[in-house]
Amino acid sequence: MKRGRRKIHSSKSSKLERVLRLFELLFDGNQGRASRALGMSQPNLSRIINGVRPPTDRLIELLAQQPSVNSRWLYDGLGEPLIPVTSGTLPVTTNILPGPPIAHTNLLSGDRHPIANVLENESRYWLKLLPDNPIFHTNMFHVNPGDLLLIETARDQLDRNDIVLGHLCALSLEKRGADPNDETDSDSDGEQMSFLLGHVLVRGNALWVDPASHGASQTVSQRRPRRNIVRKILDAEREEASRVSAKKRKEQEMERVFPLKPPNAVVGVVLTLERPGDLLLRRTAG
Repeated sequence: MKRGRRKIHSSKSSKLERVLRLFELLFDGNQGRASRALGMSQPNLSRIINGVRPPTDRLIELLAQQPSVNSRWLYDGLGEPLIPVTSGTLPVTTNILPGPPIAHTNLLSGDRHPIANVLENESRYWLKLLPDNPIFHTNMFHVNPGDLLLIETARDQLDRNDIVLGHLCALSLEKRGADPNDETDSDSDGEQMSFLLGHVLVRGNALWVDPASHGASQTVSQRRPRRNIVRKILDAEREEASRVSAKKRKEQEMERVFPLKPPNAVVGVVLTLERPGDLLLRRTAG
């Protein structure tokens, strides 16, 4: 009797289509390459690929073990065939996260940016500074819109004073008033929280914060040639006005610095800054 290609049950056909799709993506359709990578004989693979026999459980298991294969898609057709390659990159967000990025994926932008291997850690993320970020209300920091701040969120790091003191940190605070520039969110109790960047410092035995959104610009008085008594009087008036202004700025600084209220008020510490321009790894569609 003449042999012909056996018809495969329709429920197996969809699985076969997924297997064939992976053969194309992983091995460019090369059966010899596939057989070597999977440890299966090429004749057996050929019969499956040509539809002579349905995909075996062993083949499905071997394909699912490939590092880049999305096993949910292979078994059930859910999602995309391949898992996006994220090694050497960290997620990007334009919002300060309340905690580790893996716990707040809904706040991530979907972009990723390269990171050095020595700095790569799942507890870290890139914070992209938008033009309306409150940090640009002060000249205390040499940052530009589009810059990326590397934020560490590991609690065992944030609870160490030697790491956060004197550094620019991401803070979660009870909302102190209506500031349209603050990023707000609600905690588990529904209480409004304000997320901002600020310097953490110590006073007495308590931690305090100097928000980066309200820093006063520094001015330097320049001496001018004194030609006559009128000029001396004018210079004296300017110096007095400068002293009054400096005193007022100091008082304003004292007003804006306020204590941190544990627990977990510090939700991140800035490790480094990168100015990448437009270099971003866009999320692949699959």
